[in-house]
Parts: sequence; C-alpha cells; structure tokens
Amino acid sequence: MPARSKKIRAAPAAAYAAVEKIHFDGAHFRRDLAAKAFRLRAI
Repeated sequence: MPARSKKIRAAPAAAYAAVEKIHFDGAHFRRDLAAKAFRLRAI
C-alpha cells in the first residue's frame, strides 16, 4: 500500500499503519520491503 510523508523514511510507517487496518482471512504483509529498498538506494 503506498503512503505519503514529508520525509521518505516516515512513509513506510504510514503504509504499515494503514495496512494493519485491513483484515480478512489469510491476510498477511511483509515488513522487510521498505528496509530492502533503503539498503539498495544506499549503494
């Protein structure tokens, strides 16, 4: 789920907060994708 923030490092937290409000049987989400993107960008 995309999210906006004035600071790019805060956007993942906003997206995760929104995703946590979505519930259905079998639902799951990953928390490692934003961290991976930030690591790749640092290269």
